[in-house]
Amino acid sequence: MRGIRRKALQVTAHALSLTMLFGSFAPAPVYAEAMAAAGSSGGITEVAVDNPAYGRTTVLEVDGKPFWYNGMQVRIDKLREDPDYMVSDETLGKLFQQVADDGFTVVNSQIRWTDVQPNHVAVSSESAYVYGGDGADYAYKNSGGLKIQYDAMDESRQSLGYVKFRLEDMTQDQIDGAKIRFYNRNTLGQKRKLEVYALADDSWSMDTITWNNAPGHDGYKMKSDSTKLLTDSEDWDWIQGKNYYDFNISDYIKNDDWAQDRTVSFIIREASGDQNNPAVPITLGDVDDESIEGIDARPQLIYSDADEFDFSYLDQAIDFAKDAGLKLEVLWFGTDTCTISCDNRVPVHVQMNYQKTMKQEADGSRTPLFSKSGAASITGIYNYLMCKNDMNLRELEARAVKTVFDHIAERGDHVVIGCQVSNESGVGRLHGSKKTERCMCDTCTAKYKVLGVTNADFREITLWEYNNNIAKAVKTSGYPVWTRVNLDESADVKAVPYNEKMRNSAQGTYIDFIGIDHYRKTPAQLSAVGILGNQFAQGKNL
Repeated sequence: MRGIRRKALQVTAHALSLTMLFGSFAPAPVYAEAMAAAGSSGGITEVAVDNPAYGRTTVLEVDGKPFWYNGMQVRIDKLREDPDYMVSDETLGKLFQQVADDGFTVVNSQIRWTDVQPNHVAVSSESAYVYGGDGADYAYKNSGGLKIQYDAMDESRQSLGYVKFRLEDMTQDQIDGAKIRFYNRNTLGQKRKLEVYALADDSWSMDTITWNNAPGHDGYKMKSDSTKLLTDSEDWDWIQGKNYYDFNISDYIKNDDWAQDRTVSFIIREASGDQNNPAVPITLGDVDDESIEGIDARPQLIYSDADEFDFSYLDQAIDFAKDAGLKLEVLWFGTDTCTISCDNRVPVHVQMNYQKTMKQEADGSRTPLFSKSGAASITGIYNYLMCKNDMNLRELEARAVKTVFDHIAERGDHVVIGCQVSNESGVGRLHGSKKTERCMCDTCTAKYKVLGVTNADFREITLWEYNNNIAKAVKTSGYPVWTRVNLDESADVKAVPYNEKMRNSAQGTYIDFIGIDHYRKTPAQLSAVGILGNQFAQGKNL
């Protein structure tokens, strides 16, 4: 165990080396109302503010008693999934025990939204491609991937891909979002555009399908009575490099009669626009490509149910801490983690239904914001900055968080003592680079105009409302604990002054305190953080 690389063990930086004694602030009216709704005069853990029994302004309490907070972060997600680690559950348990043996009292770990609402994945049951012209009677099956190509001058260089999936573990009325994911096997000299059509006929076989017997097409045209265009490569995500490419098919899978029997077929076609004579076909992974350079290249249909929860991952994390005699703090990784909405941290029904359409602006920028990682990335392929002012999205995330903490209450133990509601969240940029002054989607633009504030004030309001919404879900659950926000060092908000303003208002706040990861700081720099008047030493902020 000592030989395991240690970069996935990180000391959390909200003054973990300081004495942090836990409890609840003097409640604003809205907070007191929340505690009453939870059937308690106080939470499982609280931040006691100005309690005359203590010699400190803010004291952390667990079950009504002062608590020494001295913690270590264990990245369960990285330790399990990063090829540098790939540790077993047995080793994870030993790492938690090592944290306890080293004298820490708390361990905190990321719990991604997808850890409690996992996506379902159906790998293609059949796939094949067909060529016209000289190859019209030949069954190509899956010779070297799914080759898809349009050539306006030569029918022998026109091909279509066929893919079939069977959804055996969920009915149509259970599915709330879905996408098809293809892997492009070859680097293309130019960007190319694919179209995805639903196919009514599922009777084709990959062993016998040819251009001449394949259903749904008449030459390179699709038959309108047996196919439906579902989606195509968005302008911001045309096929070019070796990577995964996603296509939103939520409406079809959820609502169309053709999908009711849970066997669904699709035709994949290259758009017949400017690509008149491409040099090479687009080559997608096929049903046999379980591993291409370490990548699962098979076509996948990824889907999820908004009402389905699986707490096995969460329970195991809690049990790791419990068995080691530690307390656990949940680091919620939802729609904003490090100023990114990652596709492997957000369930597909959230990503597909609430991610705003990209718009290419005149200056070349894209709104909403977007970036893409490589196929081997463990933090997801698609990175967005989803809209924090989408009220339906806020409601959905709050519901998920509340369900998580209601489940923790049902366990009957008091191992969990806190929730970090977001990690290095932001409003106007993707992590690591400035993009815009704020989210520029239609929802945010309309709200910005109504508020009549500066961009800086808009960011403060937006980020506070986003975090407060999640914190409220924790506080009004059956297991209310302290809530905190962790800012990025170069955050586009100050956050603390606004939270203190709200704490002192009639509305109140559900956010107990706000901190920051103090990377690369000298002892002298760290010692100045708590000096009264600095960003994090204002009002009642711990």
